[in-house]
Amino acid sequence: MRSVKKRAPASSQRQRRDGRGGLFKGDSDVDLRAFSADKRNSGYWLKILYSGTDRMTARHWRKRMWVSDRHIDRPGGGTPLRRPGYKVGDHLVIYVTRGARQACPAVMRVADEPVYDPDLVSREANPHDASKWSWVTWLEPVASVSLATAPTLAEIGVSPQSVRQQGHIHLDRRQYRRALRHIRDD
Repeated sequence: MRSVKKRAPASSQRQRRDGRGGLFKGDSDVDLRAFSADKRNSGYWLKILYSGTDRMTARHWRKRMWVSDRHIDRPGGGTPLRRPGYKVGDHLVIYVTRGARQACPAVMRVADEPVYDPDLVSREANPHDASKWSWVTWLEPVASVSLATAPTLAEIGVSPQSVRQQGHIHLDRRQYRRALRHIRDD
């Protein structure tokens, strides 16, 4: 039996274990090998957003959009502090945290470096948000599902305690792959 196994072609699961294959390719040509497994700079993020009825459908997440992150005004003026660490090409798993269902309906790719743009936030969201959440990051879609069928934090292996009072957190490669698999398999 061992000699038969040695001569048989490797299964896709065994290839992934051996470091070959294991790519999730889709419309956006996502190649997971391009991302580092380093937790400090993984290229994978969970971005926490608040719910609105427009965010319930998969269709909402299939267009270019932006997210905003908290800023702190620099004493004496100048560029505000707390610029998010996203880099162009990083992937954000979107987590909608308020409403009837708290889940991850989309994976988005960072299209541009974060910029401080309170005018955009004020115009597109509201002036109150612009006073606190003016780091803007433009995103492009990778994959999406409706919020009703989206994976929860537990399904992607993220502890709910890790997202309390956070705007975004790093994900490890395993958590990212689980989220992407759940979102693409729907």
